[in-house]
Amino acid sequence: GRLPRTYAVNYLSAVAGSLVPDTRWFPNDHLSTRLAAAQIAEVPAYLKRAVSTAFPADASLRVGSVTVADSLATVDLSGTFSPDSKLRRGVWTQLAATLLRLPDVYRVTVQVDGSVLDFPGRPTSNGSTLADLGADGERAPAGLPVFRTGSTLRQVDLAASGGLTTVAPDSGAQKSLPSIDPTWHDLAVSRNATEVAGIDPARTVVGRWVGGHEYEVPLTATLIGRPAYDVRGWLWLPAVGARAEDRLWAVDTAADPADASAAKARPIEVPWLSGRVVTAISLPLDGQRVAVISTDGAGRGARLDVAGVVRDQAGRPASLAAPLRLGPQLDRAIDVSWTDETAVAALGVAGTGQAVVPLVASLGGDVAMQSPVTAPTSIGTTGGARDLVVTTSSGRVLARSGTVWSELGKGTDFTVPAD
Repeated sequence: GRLPRTYAVNYLSAVAGSLVPDTRWFPNDHLSTRLAAAQIAEVPAYLKRAVSTAFPADASLRVGSVTVADSLATVDLSGTFSPDSKLRRGVWTQLAATLLRLPDVYRVTVQVDGSVLDFPGRPTSNGSTLADLGADGERAPAGLPVFRTGSTLRQVDLAASGGLTTVAPDSGAQKSLPSIDPTWHDLAVSRNATEVAGIDPARTVVGRWVGGHEYEVPLTATLIGRPAYDVRGWLWLPAVGARAEDRLWAVDTAADPADASAAKARPIEVPWLSGRVVTAISLPLDGQRVAVISTDGAGRGARLDVAGVVRDQAGRPASLAAPLRLGPQLDRAIDVSWTDETAVAALGVAGTGQAVVPLVASLGGDVAMQSPVTAPTSIGTTGGARDLVVTTSSGRVLARSGTVWSELGKGTDFTVPAD
């Protein structure tokens, strides 16, 4: 019970005002005080400008500790707090989201210099929950998984069938998905399953299938990696451009795909990727972070990084914050997918000559190696680290079943919309 444990410190999305968690290790004593102190401190480097905090720079704990009595945590602060009601609600929301994870805390109240930090619409009960503050943290789940056999894409409901059984067309959940030539690979599906993207065998062309039509994305780059859609409707493309720093690109899927100027891929500023090759990316449901697998020019020296997404006023991904490196020292890595908001799954090789194995790496730094899979090519999940799905070069779709992998069926390009 004295060992450190991981807890999430929460920030506000710079775009939507939703919560973005950052996992850290804390000693298992005075937890309410330690968590509150971490919450009021500055935003970590890998999330700078991608998220915001409602706390002023001079915020501190007034009495040096947080009291918990009858399941109510009272946080008494000092500092120059803005009268802005949105910021004050943000203070309550961030502290509630962080402290309510503790088993002995059910409600939170926030004070400044001994008086309640008030704002219009504040719940009048003695203490508040996230639901009281209108921020329960729940997000809409991703759409039904999609997999391909040959040129046919199908949506499946693994929870209902336990296998690759197509969702019935009359269920209302099935989307009309295009038929795509098998030579196109590394498919990605948009959040609402209205479009699909993939790359050609030479890894020099990106195709988009929208409304029954196929379009080529205007992009001057090579070595295109596995694309990904984010929850805000942007198509992300890993590719090697003419400039050393042009390694990630974004496409506005709201633009007319037939308009070469509006629908072209635009580079995202990421200086720390200069000279590297990005092979795979994945974005969680908050859309404010991205997991990136990159290698050197020879395909070695793999890195698994997470960084905050800095967006412009139009919501376009403009740059990435400093990277937070996850996982062990990898020799090679080929795919990555978020399992939840605080961890990613990847396929990697931890040492020269070893086999590629699935692994789960948390933002807190711990890594769980999974049972090996023969010739894996992609990894995803239908609901967390316990629901991993791996495809192989022989066209097998495997699901984690305890400590082993069971075959769901034959197929390729297993993907979850906007995963």
